[in-house]
Amino acid sequence: MDNHHHHRTLEINVRSAKHLSNVNYISKMDVYAVVFISGDSKSSEKFKTTIDRAGGTNPSWNFPIQFSIDESAARQNRLTLVINLRCHRFLCDKNIGEIRVPIKDLLAPAAAGVNRPQFVTYQVRKPSGSPRGGELLFSYKWADKRIAAKVEEPVTAYPIACSGSGVYCPVIPKADPYSAAGSLYPKVEPYIYQLLFNATNMTNLRI
Repeated sequence: MDNHHHHRTLEINVRSAKHLSNVNYISKMDVYAVVFISGDSKSSEKFKTTIDRAGGTNPSWNFPIQFSIDESAARQNRLTLVINLRCHRFLCDKNIGEIRVPIKDLLAPAAAGVNRPQFVTYQVRKPSGSPRGGELLFSYKWADKRIAAKVEEPVTAYPIACSGSGVYCPVIPKADPYSAAGSLYPKVEPYIYQLLFNATNMTNLRI
């Protein structure tokens, strides 16, 4: 089994938008973008661009972001790039619209070995998917492929339980009773046994 996942770094640059719907109606909008990858529980981080306080309905940011993308999940169409446009207001920020781009649709340059920035424009829509008005421009580029090793679960070893007690006891290695280091009794050489045997026999003969 292959325990490795192929990842690529996706470099996004949120550049600008134009002809956005003015959700302030009267005053000029201060617009920023929130960018994240949907569908990847391991990468739920969201990035917020700077606030453009001068562009109004035609904001610009030129804000770079990097994501680590699981290529297998992207090819299975499980990952989506979401860029949500919001208007900064004193009491409560207001949603302008968003774009949703399947990461699978951005893989073609990576498959062809192209590593220069690709510029794309998407229509801004409501969360329901209906057109909201305006367009968003961003660029993207794929970095070199890298391999992330799967981390195996650690195995915990437990000592052997004492028989019938349910209490875990340390295992003490058995020592040789006649070894030089752990002997409880002095080691008697074989020839000493022979001398003792002969002396006993001679005593019995005298009796």
